[in-house]
Amino acid sequence: MHPYATDSQERLHILFLLAALSILVAWLFSQLITAAQVTIPWWVDAPSVMGLYGIFYFLFNQFVWRFSLWAKMGLVKVPSFEGHWTGFLASNYDSHEMRHNVRVTIQQHWTNLCITFETESSKSHSVVAAILTADPFGQVLVYEYMNEPRSDAKFTMHTHRGTARLRYRKENHREFLEGEYYTGRDRQTYGTLSLEKLESKSS
Repeated sequence: MHPYATDSQERLHILFLLAALSILVAWLFSQLITAAQVTIPWWVDAPSVMGLYGIFYFLFNQFVWRFSLWAKMGLVKVPSFEGHWTGFLASNYDSHEMRHNVRVTIQQHWTNLCITFETESSKSHSVVAAILTADPFGQVLVYEYMNEPRSDAKFTMHTHRGTARLRYRKENHREFLEGEYYTGRDRQTYGTLSLEKLESKSS
């Protein structure tokens, strides 16, 4: 997984809240120890502010950020794209006349993600990415990828870089990512992508 950028200011706010929570919990723990008149052995390190901050940050980055409560409160605006997606792409390579089936897997934490993309002839993975939350037409996932053809692919295919820009849409409990992709100068192809999240069909 690699870091991704976002136009949301939540990372500043959340880090401040985690720091404040760490200070509060450390103080409460010290008050509890004092009230209980417990003597902590010298070889036991009581929870420090930095230690608590590290624990809280890990838990939030890995799991807690997904809780819908934060989105309802407006604290977290970055959507979770994690899951398995399926759909198709259409390319100018064949004049957009064919739909090529694709499979996409997105792994995502609050600050990191990885997008893997597979077709019958190639596979790719993201190298950099950004999630835009302030776009007036909806949230957008933008990423650059490295594509590698399979061993049985056409001889005209070779390793190349590309960029995809996908807009997120949710309708009737179904989730979609739709947009365009562009490849580097060696291939100079472009086309459209349409993906639907598999798990959302039964949610």
